[in-house]
Amino acid sequence: MNGQTPQEMDTSILTLTTTTTTQPPTDFHYFPYLPAELRLLVWRLSLSPRVVTLTRLSLPLISPTKPPITLSINKESRDESLRFYISISPSIYFHPKLDTLYLPRSSGGFLGYSDTARDFCELPIPGIEKIQKVAVDFVSPEIRREWEAYSKFCLVKGFKGLKEAGLVIGEENSGEEEEIGLKEPTGDKEGVVRIMEIVRESFRVEEETDEWGKFEIDTGLELRPLVRVVKA
Repeated sequence: MNGQTPQEMDTSILTLTTTTTTQPPTDFHYFPYLPAELRLLVWRLSLSPRVVTLTRLSLPLISPTKPPITLSINKESRDESLRFYISISPSIYFHPKLDTLYLPRSSGGFLGYSDTARDFCELPIPGIEKIQKVAVDFVSPEIRREWEAYSKFCLVKGFKGLKEAGLVIGEENSGEEEEIGLKEPTGDKEGVVRIMEIVRESFRVEEETDEWGKFEIDTGLELRPLVRVVKA
């Protein structure tokens, strides 16, 4: 017993057990020895939703968003990931079902959402017809140019595979835009409702018809208010 009493030995065992269980392993060295189907399943489950930001609405496309990490772990992870990601430009990868394509107002340049936004979906972008989630910025009436509502409507409507459309009405924090997230706003619900009414009214005034309302009814889509979150 190395001179320890039973009570002291129990305390030592308890301490060892507690220390071991509070430090989870950070490596799994046996992963390469798993069956191939399990390894591929792990890579697929590692694919997570991202917000891919474009800072330019003309070719060549520019994005500060990093490629998904699974493209650079090893050949197996890259090959499996490329079964799901499309390359909308040589360095911009997008998962049509998981990712959201964020097109901020600044991406249109000095003129905001102008003809470059209106004609964006006519560009020869690989896989653009597969994109299902898109987000654009709210533009306040004080700075909105007369053509922006219509151009933004054409931009959103141009995505033929669209299933979710978001309107970014603000930001939760600020910082570098390399990696951001989008989430539903909290707090001032009345303010959010007012903003959404301003947006719908801008469509009605500029188009002189309720084309956006008709589009929502025909497609079952509705603009979702969102706020931008810069990830640490």
